Amino acid sequence: MSHLLVFFKHSNTFTVIPSETISGDLNINSTVVVPYGARRKYKAVIKFIGSKASCEAESEKIFLQSSKTSTPLSKGSPAKKTPSVMPIQSASCSSCGDIVEQLFQRIAPIVNGINDEVKSLRHSIDTIERSMAQTTASCSKNEADMQSIKKSVASIIDRLPKKPVTKDRTMALFLTTRHLSTSPQ
Repeated sequence: MSHLLVFFKHSNTFTVIPSETISGDLNINSTVVVPYGARRKYKAVIKFIGSKASCEAESEKIFLQSSKTSTPLSKGSPAKKTPSVMPIQSASCSSCGDIVEQLFQRIAPIVNGINDEVKSLRHSIDTIERSMAQTTASCSKNEADMQSIKKSVASIIDRLPKKPVTKDRTMALFLTTRHLSTSPQ
């Protein structure tokens, strides 16, 4: 699978994407429209074409070279909103690369923590959905069991005598039943 290393001019960021996400001319330094997220599209310049690993290696080279030039680059996705004011690069800013590196070191654990939390929440949602499905299945089975019990009770009630049972009638019924069970056949 071929990948592209693309550079987003408006946010000074770059990322590696599969070439299938881009339609049209795939040449180095050609401007393309990159779909990103839900219905967002950004203009980007193709800087390198190759395997994912080679694109990532090339991105590291570009990133290291950019710290020596006047325009710092960042690795990542395009900004959600184009900034209205671009930062002014001064010639006296010799430690810009160090500042960017420090910022990345501070931000990376936060982003990783957020990603871990999202994974945990997705796992929790999946667990809850499975539990709900099992509960629904159990409720359906219990409902079927209740219907069966109702039918059995109705059948038993239908077989009961319609006349109220009195003490004399109970004794006669008992003796008749006993006499029938002990008589030789």
